[in-house]
Amino acid sequence: MNHRGGPLLAGALLAACAVPLSPASPQPVENPSREVPPLPGPSVDLPSPPPAPPASSAPPLASSPPPAPASASASASGFACAPPDQGWGRHLPYRKIRGARISLPALDTPPERFDLFIHFHASDAARRGFVQEGYPAVFVGYDLGEGSNAYRRAFDDPGAFLRLLASVTEALREHTGRPARLGRIVLSSWSAGFGATQRILKQHPDRIHGLVLLDSLYAPQEKDPEGQEKPGTVFAPALAPTLAFARKALRGERALFLSYSRVPTRGYASTGEVARYLTSQLGLEEQALDPGDNPRGAVATLDRARVHLRGFRGSDARAHCQHLALAAEASALLLKASEKKNEPPGAQE
Repeated sequence: MNHRGGPLLAGALLAACAVPLSPASPQPVENPSREVPPLPGPSVDLPSPPPAPPASSAPPLASSPPPAPASASASASGFACAPPDQGWGRHLPYRKIRGARISLPALDTPPERFDLFIHFHASDAARRGFVQEGYPAVFVGYDLGEGSNAYRRAFDDPGAFLRLLASVTEALREHTGRPARLGRIVLSSWSAGFGATQRILKQHPDRIHGLVLLDSLYAPQEKDPEGQEKPGTVFAPALAPTLAFARKALRGERALFLSYSRVPTRGYASTGEVARYLTSQLGLEEQALDPGDNPRGAVATLDRARVHLRGFRGSDARAHCQHLALAAEASALLLKASEKKNEPPGAQE
């Protein structure tokens, strides 16, 4: 795939997210791998997000939730459009596990089975919204900071995800003092984090209950006979695992939350183009919304069975990173809403 300067432009966009933002010229965000088994093809690495706050040693699960600190982070998230930091809610501060950080819910009576929400890339910004929803799921933040290739390579070995789950289970055992099991597992990503969510979904489709893609699903384009990418197209094999998952969500067997922006891309399909491809394949039609004068306002929505799509205006850095705030809505739809319906776990240990 011809990268045509993508890394430099992507770096400029992500760097812009770390400071107060103003409208900017459209810039590419991410260049995905043309990966289909057996996969050749390189992909462009995104630069790292701003450093996340350090993990801290957390106390055992308490009989009552700890008081929410004024700030849950030792430092600012670095993202100008990250949700406000309102503390830990009913969750405990981070502790370290294998390659990641975990925040456990503080419960009077810990259950035997814990739902799990794993977010890849800029995880503390996503955590801020997640904990305010108050749903007692385990939150795991996974940040590599070296672009989508780093997230993809981290899970080249199918056993890597299983080892991560084992680390979560061990952390739960240490805190509850008794064996704990995992219930529903939700994978979430923003931007470059899709390198992990797509790899894990392909390797362990039966273990994943929910999938959250916050402006975080790109795809290669089809190529013409001369080997040049065809603008406006989507290389369907690269999206086969996600489409299969979406079909299950449409039947109510899994749950999908996908958001997209109008940030343009060059040489690969944007999140908006991928969303249109998925809805056409599923036979769904979004409801148009009027964004008014908001240059990054909502333009489309869709809620059918367990498929949820949100479309937004905007082609600058803020239009991309504002999607991090949607982690709260996504977790409420995929975990809290289904809990009210007494839905059986879609993925179990």
